[in-house]
Amino acid sequence: MKYTGVRLLPVVIVWLFMLESPTIASSDIVIYTLSNDSSQLSQMLSWNIPYRKWIDLGGQWYVKNPDTNVVIGTMNVPFSFTGKQSLYIENDFHFVRDKKSRVFLNLEWVCGALAIFINEYELYNGKQCFIPLKLPIAEEMLLSGENRIKILITPLQNKRGEIPGWMPINQPLTDSGIFGSIYLEKVHNFNIESINIDTKKSINSSINIEGSVVLSDSIRMGQGIQLEVSYYDTENLLLQVPLNFQDSLQIEFQFPGISLNTDSLWKTNQTKKLWVEVKLDSSGKTVDLKRQLFSGNQFQLNKQQFFLNNQPLTINGINYVYQNSDGRSLFNLELIKRDLNWIKRSGFNVIRVIMHPLPERFYRLCDEFGLLCFQDLPINLMNRPVESREIQFREFQRQYEYLLNLSRRHPSIAAAGIAFQFDGRSKWQSERLVELLGVIEKLKLPLYLSTPIPHSDSFEKIDFQIVDMLSRTSIEREFERFEGIYGENTFFPSAYSKGLTHRVDSTTVIEALIQITSLYEEVRLRQKQGLINGHFILTYNNFLFQLPSLQNGSLPNPYLNNIGMVDLNRNPRIHFKYAEIDTLVGIDREALVVSEAHSAISYIYVILGLLNLFLFLVFYRQFLEFRLNLHYSLKKPHGFFINLQERIIIPHGQSLLLIFVVSLNGAIIWSSLGYYFRNNLLLDYLTSIVFFSPDIKLSMIQLVWNQINFLIFGTILSILIFLILSIIIKLVSLFGNSRVQFSQALAVSAWSGVPFIFLLPVGVVMYNLLIAFKSYWIMLFILLYFHFWFILRWINGTRVLTDRLYSRVFAFFIILVLVSATMVIYFYQQKINLFEHLKFVYHLYTTSR
Repeated sequence: MKYTGVRLLPVVIVWLFMLESPTIASSDIVIYTLSNDSSQLSQMLSWNIPYRKWIDLGGQWYVKNPDTNVVIGTMNVPFSFTGKQSLYIENDFHFVRDKKSRVFLNLEWVCGALAIFINEYELYNGKQCFIPLKLPIAEEMLLSGENRIKILITPLQNKRGEIPGWMPINQPLTDSGIFGSIYLEKVHNFNIESINIDTKKSINSSINIEGSVVLSDSIRMGQGIQLEVSYYDTENLLLQVPLNFQDSLQIEFQFPGISLNTDSLWKTNQTKKLWVEVKLDSSGKTVDLKRQLFSGNQFQLNKQQFFLNNQPLTINGINYVYQNSDGRSLFNLELIKRDLNWIKRSGFNVIRVIMHPLPERFYRLCDEFGLLCFQDLPINLMNRPVESREIQFREFQRQYEYLLNLSRRHPSIAAAGIAFQFDGRSKWQSERLVELLGVIEKLKLPLYLSTPIPHSDSFEKIDFQIVDMLSRTSIEREFERFEGIYGENTFFPSAYSKGLTHRVDSTTVIEALIQITSLYEEVRLRQKQGLINGHFILTYNNFLFQLPSLQNGSLPNPYLNNIGMVDLNRNPRIHFKYAEIDTLVGIDREALVVSEAHSAISYIYVILGLLNLFLFLVFYRQFLEFRLNLHYSLKKPHGFFINLQERIIIPHGQSLLLIFVVSLNGAIIWSSLGYYFRNNLLLDYLTSIVFFSPDIKLSMIQLVWNQINFLIFGTILSILIFLILSIIIKLVSLFGNSRVQFSQALAVSAWSGVPFIFLLPVGVVMYNLLIAFKSYWIMLFILLYFHFWFILRWINGTRVLTDRLYSRVFAFFIILVLVSATMVIYFYQQKINLFEHLKFVYHLYTTSR
């Protein structure tokens, strides 16, 4: 185990070799840790539950081999880790048993498939995704003295049925690990189990607060049990009343309500802390005391206007993805304080928290800073199989209930996003949205969808939409389109994603940050004019993607989404003054505009295309037999293939030369297409669909951006295709009387591709044609035509060589293609719900037009 310092975080690299553990050896595990700050945990618990005891389990833990149980190193908890294998950790703690107490294990914020053991007893086995975990520990599991806790964590793989599931683009990286505090909580057997607060709006400008307290056991008469409830406003006592017991079996008690004027509630410019304190006494001695924050705020939407406690509120929002300077999910309280301070000072009043809830301490800080939260929940509605749908809905319900409880305690939580990257044009997703809303309790908060495709059909089910503006070259036209779609329904424009119109004109590529800041200026102008009520155009910080981005191939880290106002180290990329863009810092606008017309790298295709054409022409002019064979195979392909059948063998050199020239030209053409569209969001999406594994997609990104490697790879792949087609001819001949040599089969495949010779000049200018013309459909049609011509010639050559009817060979080939295509489609449909994603790509394309 090796320790290296990365910025402020120690990073542990655990090398697990095959000799050590065949179970874990397939990949390295990289562990990111934070030093354990017991004071922060103590401060939080001392306020919430001052009469309970706790044992902090953070700090040094042993890392073990799960197969051999051998210690292979140590690490700090909290932590996150990368890798596909499980991580097995262990720690010892001292505990004194007490029959009058109950014990709970608390994990503040955790993600992964967990198996937890206390002294060899299995305490828990299940999946968690960015929510807390509180587990009661049975008395027999604990010893009086030294005890041992073991945790096996297996990373979630973003598969069907999991939260958040697989998304091709724009999904932030989600780690596995224990991201926050881990501690034992020791509480008296007779304790306050929960406090439930309910807020009701009255007829006048006031809020009625009601609630109940639930005890862990029924009241035992004659033991001097007393229960007292107090309401507090910041440091002021509002009401204090004792509760009377009516029944000895009673465990839940309603406590008196209180009415608060809405003017005295929490506001973004007037932060207040409201809480209920419940004290439980037995025989004159306090056995438990619990404090719980509550929110009295009311949020409404009315005719595109957002209201907080009946007061109109303009939404000046910013997107927020929490990742530390290493792009990990470890919860760093000081870092978050800096983030929220920057956001507040810059004039923003609402944070949209992307993808998943954060620990409760985050929302306490938002309460203190006076920042509202629009909280996304981690679900996309594209998963197909019914069996995984129920699992995913159940996981989502847990996330939703967590947010429901948070919203009752924290006035900063103002809205809940119940679907991520929602496609409202999809009947499938709309039906699943109805199912999803049917399994959850309605929050007393506005509900929203995040979508890149504006639509109005879902407004019966949700309150508003946050819409990614993917087309950013004609803002006026986009808003006219939005207004036509939404009418009086509420929407907030966003620029969380990179745009579809990343290419400003036919010869220029522009940095996304410039487009976003220009869009922000336009949106702020419309906001001042009263044309829109809010926005979420800007994103606070850079963050890492779950899948690498094809659009980021020129960057050192293709997983990095570099559209944030600050980088991962929180160095500002843009300065703000009262939420107005002042100046760009460290960014040269002109340097970020790349002209393809003057780029030396764009001439690689021209040079190689000319060399390839020159090579062909040299052989064409120099060797008469080669020239005659070309003419004969083009004019009379049937006779040419009959000669091959009769053993009139074409020299191997000619066939190999033809294959090489055609393959290199094909590689130039397809590499030109890939390189030209390398900044296109749709190609990024399609690449993710085909190569849904991060490692494989990363290799494809490197190919697309490295033209030389792409040309080598494309040429070799094309040559292999010719060889595979030759092998198919050989296999077909085995089921008949004809004897076909492999040299004959190779010649048929090679000379079937003679029409591709006409595309040699196209390869020379292909990239420049794409730059010069905005329409590329004609070129794609021409390419399709030549490929179809090649296939028909190959089928004809195969049937002549194997002495079979053309119709039978054609039928065999069609069946072979259909069976292969069906198998591929079935695989992708089962794996990622292919058709739904392709429909989404089509909808994205039509949205951008």
